Amino acid sequence: MSANNTLIQSITTDAYRGRVMSLYMMDIGFAPLGGLLAGALAQAFGAPTAVLVGGVTTATLVLMMGVRFKAIRQVS
Repeated sequence: MSANNTLIQSITTDAYRGRVMSLYMMDIGFAPLGGLLAGALAQAFGAPTAVLVGGVTTATLVLMMGVRFKAIRQVS
C-alpha cells in the first residue's frame, strides 16, 4: 500500500494530486466490497477458485496498466 501511495503521488502533478488522492481513498473504501465478492465466490465455487479468479484478475489489470501507462514503466 505504501508503494502504491508513493507511486501515485510521485507521478501526479501538483495541480491534480488532491483529485487523484481522493480517487485513491475511494478505492480503499471499496475494499470491503471486494471482500464480499471474494467471499461469495468462495462460497459458491470454493476458496481455491476464488483466489485463482482474484489472482488472474489482478495480474490482468497490472499488465494492462503497465502497457497503457508509460510513466509506470519508467519509475525505477
